[in-house]
Amino acid sequence: MTEATISPEVQQMLPEAVREVTGLYMGDQLNNFLLRDQSLQEREQFWKETANEFLPFADKIIDLWEVVTDAETTKKGYPDFVGVHFFKAGDKEAESLLTDVLFARTIKSPGYMDYGMNVVKEAEVMVRELGVQDGLGGAQIKEITLDKTVESVLTGSLKLIRQTQLEKK
Repeated sequence: MTEATISPEVQQMLPEAVREVTGLYMGDQLNNFLLRDQSLQEREQFWKETANEFLPFADKIIDLWEVVTDAETTKKGYPDFVGVHFFKAGDKEAESLLTDVLFARTIKSPGYMDYGMNVVKEAEVMVRELGVQDGLGGAQIKEITLDKTVESVLTGSLKLIRQTQLEKK
């Protein structure tokens, strides 16, 4: 499932990186929806410190932070879109992160969806990147967890940028 071969040393570091990034994401979710006691700059600092701690994954961690913040901005304008494509995922946290990634892959800029984008097609590509061969409606999607989603981002198998192209009109 990984995009590139990972050295044994980096592979050994991966579970701890997944655990830390998963914690950051959950912290962001708590802060955004319940606590609201940390500023965006404080949250960003936590992500940067984690990126520095796990240098082999630093770029992916920072990219994921950007996806999460861009998605949060965009969700405000498209509340009905949230969660509809990945509702069968193994846990609600995976559904949330996958929705954030889908937002990142289908927006023109933070806050603005690309209406020419086939969102369902992009969501199908995402689940295939996660190893789900039977698609959004299949049984395999139930195996997707937040940890698996974060691991897939860190290893590069789940892309954070659009993978489908707009059809020419």
